[in-house]
Amino acid sequence: MKPLLFPDNPQFWYETLRSMSHIAYGGADFGEVASTGERIEEGDHGSWHDEWRATADRVAGEAQQALDAGHTISARDGFLRASNYYRSAEFFLHGHPCDPRHDHAYDRSVACFRAAAALFTPRIEPVEIPYEGTTLPGYLYRADTTKAPRPTLIMHSGFDGTAEELHFSGALAAVERGYTVLTFDGPGQPGPRHREGLLFRPDWENVITPVVDFAESLPEVDNSRIALLGSSMGGLLAPRAAAFEHRLAALIAVDGVYDLGAISVRHIPGDREEAERRLRADSDPQLEPASSSSWPPTRPRGGRSTTACTPWASTPPGPSAPPTSTTPSATASPNRSDAPRSCATPPRTSSSRDSPGSSTTT
Repeated sequence: MKPLLFPDNPQFWYETLRSMSHIAYGGADFGEVASTGERIEEGDHGSWHDEWRATADRVAGEAQQALDAGHTISARDGFLRASNYYRSAEFFLHGHPCDPRHDHAYDRSVACFRAAAALFTPRIEPVEIPYEGTTLPGYLYRADTTKAPRPTLIMHSGFDGTAEELHFSGALAAVERGYTVLTFDGPGQPGPRHREGLLFRPDWENVITPVVDFAESLPEVDNSRIALLGSSMGGLLAPRAAAFEHRLAALIAVDGVYDLGAISVRHIPGDREEAERRLRADSDPQLEPASSSSWPPTRPRGGRSTTACTPWASTPPGPSAPPTSTTPSATASPNRSDAPRSCATPPRTSSSRDSPGSSTTT
């Protein structure tokens, strides 16, 4: 379709469409998306962050006011949209993991989503899935309160999508159709990357197997009817896992990215076919089947990742207001002491406008 905004910047338009796609399940409002986009300076990554954060702060503040007044449905809906807007705000900051705006917007996104999750019936339950001496963050969705075993959908995203975003792109839709749903972030994906610096691994079956173990421990799960859905780059990871994890009854690869190398070189000037041929010839031998003990060789533990961090000239975002008795608190992770506490609106701060770009692969 012809871009409604950002006619000369496909990345900005793609990410705007991404937010619009979440409207159907409450992740955005068209007017809020359009008005935010109109304020953004095309191609300016700092402007993108500032305007999406401004919208997220406003919507989160209105949601908190609704909650304080006892209007739980309005509060839930507002927290959902704010969560998605904070996610959008940090998208083009991924190239600088030490930029304080990066972690701040992510933490606010999680806090707002968990505030909304507590207001659903049945409640969407934050979970911690045991994984190699730590845990993977996720959410358990129940179709009702009977705890009867139901066909179950396990969902994960790809490169930059979050477990929270999966709510708008299939999780709630599956619950409405009678499924138990378990969403999670694996190593390399936002939750484990932000809190511990865990890295992607090609042997994704060693991620999915403990997730299936966890699912089978839940009374709401029919162990004979567990499906796995991987989205975007997850459409490459999930089939790899299913080739080794035989307890899965079905596999869904949504927009599978089958050759990340081809995607990376397709816009490089020169002979595209030759570049792709060389890429295949130089493929990493570690992409062959690996055991859980051989990959990755090292992995940082205990706290935010400091990988590839460089100084960033920006004013750190101000602290969030302390939680109140009426604010649903995010469940603290046992692996970090700075889990998001509440979704009260923080003061907005100025920031640099020269953040590097990022890919739009999810």
